Amino acid sequence: MVPHFVVEVHYNVENSNMTAPTEGKYYYNITTEWDGELIGTAIYAFAILVREE
Repeated sequence: MVPHFVVEVHYNVENSNMTAPTEGKYYYNITTEWDGELIGTAIYAFAILVREE
């Protein structure tokens, strides 16, 4: 069994860009809410693999 760690981190995303962390595999769960002209919530889950080329 591979140990895993869960760390909650809040990112500010600007211009639809996010800086990836150091090498490794990362799982993200993003929740966004808005209450302007449209009202709603969206939840996204994805994984990224950061590696040296």
